[in-house]
Amino acid sequence: MEISIGSRVTSSLGREIGKVTRVVFDPTTNDVDQVVIKAGDRERVVPINMVESADAKDTQLRIGVEVVDSLPEFVSTQYEEAPPTCPAVTAYRPGKALPPSTLLFPTGPTTPISPPPTREVSPARGFTIVEGTEVEALDGKIGVVDQVLTDQYQDKITGFTVRRGTLLRRDVRVPIEWVSQAGPGCINLSVTRAQLEEHPLPPEGPYIPTESIQ
Repeated sequence: MEISIGSRVTSSLGREIGKVTRVVFDPTTNDVDQVVIKAGDRERVVPINMVESADAKDTQLRIGVEVVDSLPEFVSTQYEEAPPTCPAVTAYRPGKALPPSTLLFPTGPTTPISPPPTREVSPARGFTIVEGTEVEALDGKIGVVDQVLTDQYQDKITGFTVRRGTLLRRDVRVPIEWVSQAGPGCINLSVTRAQLEEHPLPPEGPYIPTESIQ
C-alpha cells in the first residue's frame, strides 16, 4: 500500500475528506503505523488499520466522513522527525525530497485509537443494513446505502437513505418496512423507483419520524 504525501483522502463511500500531510512510522518495525490527514482546518491522526487502500493519488479510509472529527488531533510535540538514514525513510522516499516534519516517529508510546462505532446495525426483522451496500428497487438498481437511520430510543433500524445520482432524481429515505431481502452485497426493496421518489429527505436533514411514513 503506497501512502503518498499530498494524496487525496476519501471516506469509505468515496467522499472527499482532505489530503495526507504526514506519515508516522513504528520505530520497532519501520512500518507505517499512522497517517496524518488535513481535514478542514485541522490535522487528524488516522491509524493504519483505518486505511482501506492507497496509491500515488488517492488514500481511501474505512470510515465515514462523520467519524473523522472524532479522531485525535495531530500534536507536533508528540512526534519527532525520522532520521533520513533509517530504513523506514529510505524505503519510503527513494530520491524524493519532502518538506520537513513529514516522515515521523512518535516520541513515546502511542495510545491505541479505538475503531469508530460500526454503522452496521441489525433491525428487529433480522436484516443487516450496511452503508455502501447496493440497493435495488423492483425496477432496477437505485444506488447505495448512504446513511443508516435508527430509533434513538429503541436502538433499532427505522430505515436508511439513498442519495440522488444518475439513477435517482432526489435524495430519498427508505423505511425498513420496504426491505424485502438484505444480503452482504445487495438490498432488495418491495417498491419501485417512482414510489421511492415520493419520499424525499426533508431539507433540514435525514430524520423523519417513523410514524410519518405511510
